[in-house]
Amino acid sequence: MERNWVKKEEVEKQLNEIFQLMQEIDCKMDDIIYSVIAEYCEQKEERIHELTKRLEKVENHLYNGTTKQADAFQKTIPMSAFS
Repeated sequence: MERNWVKKEEVEKQLNEIFQLMQEIDCKMDDIIYSVIAEYCEQKEERIHELTKRLEKVENHLYNGTTKQADAFQKTIPMSAFS
């Protein structure tokens, strides 16, 4: 009879160890998931920054081109034509 109690205690001890290991794994997985998400967000932010710069260049190019075209148009057609 005493032998069964020893086995039960040993099983309880092992279950407790397993539970602790599962908790450690859970914490480590949370850390890994957080770091992966943080890295992904950082990469996306960098990409957004790059695209924003490119968009600004395109907008400036379009604005400068439009301004040059308007200036050229004004030089070729006298303002009195619009009166």
